[in-house]
Order: sequence, then C-alpha cells, then structure tokens
Amino acid sequence: MKQTMIDTTLLAGSATEAIDLSGYANSLLFSETAEEIEAACIGDLARRRIAALKDATFSFTCADDDSGDPWDTLQDLFAADGAHFGWVQSNSAMAEGDRGVMVEALETSYARGGDVGALRTIQIAGNGNGPMIYARVLQQDESLTVSGNSTGINFGALSTGETLYCKQWVLSVTAGSIVGTIESDSSGGFSSPTTQATFTSASGTTTEEQTVVGPQTDTWWRYEYTITTGPAVVLVMIGKK
Repeated sequence: MKQTMIDTTLLAGSATEAIDLSGYANSLLFSETAEEIEAACIGDLARRRIAALKDATFSFTCADDDSGDPWDTLQDLFAADGAHFGWVQSNSAMAEGDRGVMVEALETSYARGGDVGALRTIQIAGNGNGPMIYARVLQQDESLTVSGNSTGINFGALSTGETLYCKQWVLSVTAGSIVGTIESDSSGGFSSPTTQATFTSASGTTTEEQTVVGPQTDTWWRYEYTITTGPAVVLVMIGKK
C-alpha cells in the first residue's frame, strides 16, 4: 500500500532539549549518499566504481509560532555539536516496531521568512556527524507514569563489527526524573534480560544516544525505565549499522 505523508513524527534535540516538531513541520527529507571512487584497472574493459565515505543530510520546513516554539529550540541547535534528528514514518497511531530514520547531525542552515499572506516559516538543513540509521521504534511517545518496560521487538543479533545505535528523546518530565536502559534477551519473554546501555537520569527535556557494540547474540530488545514521580513522555528508537 502506498502511503501519504500525513500524521508522522519529526524529532529534534540535544543534551538539554527535545521537541516533537510534528505540529509545526510541513515538509521533510532525510537522505544518504555514498562517495563514488573510480576503481578501474588497466586490465578492465569498462569502468568500475566502489563506494567510499557515506554522507547523511536532512532538511525540513516548520511553521513559525509566536509562542517561541519551535523557533527557540531550532535556533539553539544551529551550529551546535551533538544535535539529534529523527523521523518516525508511521501514519496515525505510532506503535513499537514502527520504522524510521535517525541521525546525529550538525544543523548548518537556519532561515526564516515567507511570502506575503502565507505562513512564516523556519527552514532547517544540515549534515550528519555519522551515519544515517534506519531505525525501529522501541518505545512509543506515550505518557509514562510508573516504572516499567516496553513490549520489546525482535530486532535481531549484532554481528562482529555491527553497532546498535539507541536514541532517547525525553520530550517532557512533569516532576521527578526518569532513568532508561536498553535491555536484550534471547526470547520475547525477557526471562533473563541483560542491560546493554543506560541513559543519563533525566529531569527535563533531553536527547541522548547510546551505542552497543557487537557481537551480541540476543535477538530481542526493549526499553526499561525507572520513574520517580512523573509522568514523562519519552520516545526511543534503535537501529544498527
């Protein structure tokens, strides 16, 4: 089934900020390219090429809101190290296991303007400080009020040389704090889970990435969280490269 571009989720953040841009953005694009190197030898009858370094880029346009959002956050992220961007592709209700992309990137272009009679807009673009990760939702963006864990998904094992990228957006914490971890197990029942990564305790909006280096034989993964007071709204994505 072909999909229209409606009701998807666009995220941005840093160590001190996290924002869901879905209520502001009206266009977006995440892309990845590979540098092409000619590798033909004198014995070849035709040109040959190999892929070298990959490059991730992103761009999106948001409506400019007088309340300060998303202006303040996107301005703070401009030319700042450690900015994170993500897109969950699911239409309508988000669910654990839904697909998306995420990238740690440098926001290098920030422009504001618009046509007479049209919405004022903020146009953002940038380049990856690492690979673009094709990801799955591990924890959907719901209000968490007590400690617990996500259902878990069968994301597969990590081979030697593979890295699991885990990105957590804490979109709000009303009171107290939340500590999240990434757990793995050999089965979906999680009878003997292993903690693979731990995020920093968060008492406000924040975005953080943790990595798990292969090999790891466990195939099931979930997000476990400890909440003091709450509620907290959190979205977690994982992907491997």
